[in-house]
Amino acid sequence: MLLPKHPGPFSFGRRSIMRASWFLFALLLGVAPLCPAGAEVIPVPMADGADDPTQTFLWESPHPKAVLIMIPGGEGHIGLQPGKTDLGGIYSRVFKPLSEPAQSSGNLHVVIFGSPYALPTDPVFPTSRISSDHQRRIESVVRFYRQRFGMPAWLQGHSNGAISVAEFIRTHRDLVAGAILSSSRVGVKVGADVGLPILFLHHRRDACSKANPAADVDIYESLRAAGKTDVDFAWVDGGTAGRGDVCHAGYHMFLGSEEDAYRAVDRFIAGR
Repeated sequence: MLLPKHPGPFSFGRRSIMRASWFLFALLLGVAPLCPAGAEVIPVPMADGADDPTQTFLWESPHPKAVLIMIPGGEGHIGLQPGKTDLGGIYSRVFKPLSEPAQSSGNLHVVIFGSPYALPTDPVFPTSRISSDHQRRIESVVRFYRQRFGMPAWLQGHSNGAISVAEFIRTHRDLVAGAILSSSRVGVKVGADVGLPILFLHHRRDACSKANPAADVDIYESLRAAGKTDVDFAWVDGGTAGRGDVCHAGYHMFLGSEEDAYRAVDRFIAGR
């Protein structure tokens, strides 16, 4: 005699399995936005089609509201090559987190600009940063990512890169939503009529002789007094001096204080 079959305590019918599968799928969709969307090297052609393209590194945000384009300091040539899927140093510590919801608001696509050639630093003033070719490359990158994502573009210049950005917003303010000048090189100039949100960001113990925070405090106060620009100044504390050249390590590069640095940038952009 055949006995009727009854499901055991660990048996599931077809419908139960399908419901469980859909539940798991929905759960994964809910978790997915917490993960980085992608990272890659992208060559950006010059706007006029001439010369070699500018290599850029992109960290995509899963739920972006804007694009942050970072112009490095030093000689600006960071050796980006196709196939690279991550960057180290200040790039991964201070900029990558701005694209990650687990570290910040995660509302920014982050782009690192790589000059195809070394930009001479010069002991007095890095004129290479205001050269026609360098500025044209920044323009091409800004236009490329504005068109790619259809979102506002912000610029951040670090150290010598602040010279690049200050010059660009002087001549192309209509292309960007605002700018961050971090560990700025002496010689940065920002006019009272720039009309863009500007954040100055410095470590209080930065000992690099080419980065004079006091000079940026003067610019900040001058811009505030003029009342034509949305401007702010953020100090970063903590961290470590590190080893080696103080202009290439330690406080100047927000070593050990990266979270304070990227959160200051995140708050400033989110508030505009």
